[in-house]
Amino acid sequence: MGNPSKTLSATITGVDVNKKTSVNISNSHDSAVAIATISCTNTSLEIGDPIIINLGYTTGVVKVFEGYVKNVNYDVPNGLYAITSHDKMVRAVDFFMVSESAEDPFTFNNMSGEDLVQWVLEMSGLTSFHLDETYFTFAVHHDGEFNVVSSYDYAKNISRILAWNLWMDENGVVQFTNRKPFPMDGSLLQPGDPPFGINDASGISLTDDDILSIGLNKHERDLRNKVVVYGSEAISANSSSATSYNPLTDAYEQVLPIDYYKTSVLASPIITDQNFAQDACDYNLSLLNRISVEVSISIEGNPNLQCRDCVNLNQTTLDATANRLWYIYQAEHNWSSQGYLTTMTLRI
Repeated sequence: MGNPSKTLSATITGVDVNKKTSVNISNSHDSAVAIATISCTNTSLEIGDPIIINLGYTTGVVKVFEGYVKNVNYDVPNGLYAITSHDKMVRAVDFFMVSESAEDPFTFNNMSGEDLVQWVLEMSGLTSFHLDETYFTFAVHHDGEFNVVSSYDYAKNISRILAWNLWMDENGVVQFTNRKPFPMDGSLLQPGDPPFGINDASGISLTDDDILSIGLNKHERDLRNKVVVYGSEAISANSSSATSYNPLTDAYEQVLPIDYYKTSVLASPIITDQNFAQDACDYNLSLLNRISVEVSISIEGNPNLQCRDCVNLNQTTLDATANRLWYIYQAEHNWSSQGYLTTMTLRI
């Protein structure tokens, strides 16, 4: 689990990094929070303390996590602490927006998607944001209302309607962007999509020499070839396709039986415009009507590879995956005195 010519290094807030310290950090595209678990013999950390984790080698460590301590357990016979931390988005996950009276819910109107997301997340105490312009406006013709819902759940529902993604990055900044779970090149022609012809940039390439293990999986578990959106009053829209996109062949193919539709439904009373409803259908269909092509891969630990980045996969073991840009759908970093391993699930 590592190159013997490299010397491991790490810094962890409130932890004496020694030979008995181990760290696991996991995150995925659909996760509400990244989770870090630490096993160590000595710590000053307490519940609620902020924590920053840097992993790597003596040639350089990279910040891979910033969050708060959620649990501290001490095992007396073994003399080990087990510490669990979540990234800063946990503030929004745990914070319920509850009005003083059930008859007086929170209200808003004529609000852009990005402003609405920032507003509800700020209620939980989050302050650092990177939000792209959605060009979608909610509750145009009447007030929107909400109550007794977590800040994260409400903001996440906005991102689902727009087929966007919402997450907290390793620097503690809320990201709300058109981040699809595959490399993007502008061809979707949607708000927030990169300009046409500009690919997701990646300066990291993995070759046969870097790869410890690799496997390919294809499935249609998450595929939806029909999307229906319900808005306020009589507003509704739908989009469907008899064929589905296969990223390996870059073509639409008959995947599901003829006239068979797996349907996804989005419903929200704050969708008050018919064109908005139809756009939400179309954007979600382009997101969901795809065969999932995944590569499971293990490599020597690399803290520069983070969930939602892209990586070039230039290897010869799996011909179908060679010389392609892949999206890091899931990433896990395991660091200890025994070595450093990064495992990932990649998608195209």
